[in-house]
Amino acid sequence: VESLLMPTSVIKRLVRSELARHAPPNTPVTASKHADLAISVATSVFISYLTTVAAAIAAESKPRRMTISAADVVAALEEMDFGDIAEELAPMREEMARRAAVKKVARAGVGKEIEEAQSVMGE
Repeated sequence: VESLLMPTSVIKRLVRSELARHAPPNTPVTASKHADLAISVATSVFISYLTTVAAAIAAESKPRRMTISAADVVAALEEMDFGDIAEELAPMREEMARRAAVKKVARAGVGKEIEEAQSVMGE
């Protein structure tokens, strides 16, 4: 089970950050080792469940897919009643789609340049 847990340093940093956000100014707030471990286990369980639900959504899609997508993850979050998290992911998904489109155009442009160079060289 320990191999599936998130690194302790990441958990501690996230916990401290969230506790500081909700604490009164200049008030030190900490979490016990047991709390960090409980959050780490809960995180692993949540990720496993989210992945399982997203995989089921992908498998039920037409055509059936074996690879989950960001859309499957968002649909899984909504199915699990975490629609508020899904809404927070929308801007990130839009940015990812924009970057993918830019890469696709760049690749197409590079391919055309190679074809032009080969035609000039007589290949």
